[in-house]
Amino acid sequence: MIAKEISRRLQLQVHDWGIIDEPEGGLRGWIEMDVPCEVDGSNVKQKVISDNAFSRYDAMESASDDLIKYMCKQMGVIIKDINYDEVKKLEWRLSAEKDWSKLFCDKLDQRMKEDKAMRLGYTNLVADAKKICQKFKDVLPTETIGEEDLLLGMADVKVPYNGPRHPESPMEQLDFGLVSLVNKSSDLESMVREMVSPL
Repeated sequence: MIAKEISRRLQLQVHDWGIIDEPEGGLRGWIEMDVPCEVDGSNVKQKVISDNAFSRYDAMESASDDLIKYMCKQMGVIIKDINYDEVKKLEWRLSAEKDWSKLFCDKLDQRMKEDKAMRLGYTNLVADAKKICQKFKDVLPTETIGEEDLLLGMADVKVPYNGPRHPESPMEQLDFGLVSLVNKSSDLESMVREMVSPL
């Protein structure tokens, strides 16, 4: 449409146009129309051929674009599209959305790193408590079931409390507190999840 409007306003005749089917595949659009001669200003026929395209529409659009670029460069044609302001507004909105999206992704990435660090800290805390119980089980009223694994660490080690139901001595109370900490790991994990829940 823009190419037609340019030819109409400059009173340049469009002689013919069409599609070339390339033997190796693809389509090329072409337009033949009058353009001013650079030497004496008289009109001469010129044929513009597009790049290879996959559809007839794209082929003709490409040929029209090439013709428009030629007119703008050689004849100083300035195109004032009525959609220009709207396009600029859309570009601004798109840019703003991209900025917000990047900000959100950065924030989410930061929260995921914090989540990973807190989970690692929680895992290490429970593992250390299990190791203390395992190391001092000869003096504490407790025992450990299972051994530390190279890959899983202390995850499969269980720590049951074997002391009195109501611990009285400081040693029994210490052991009961350690075992309670280890065995409440599921509660601690849910608390950690709440603290590091996504935005």
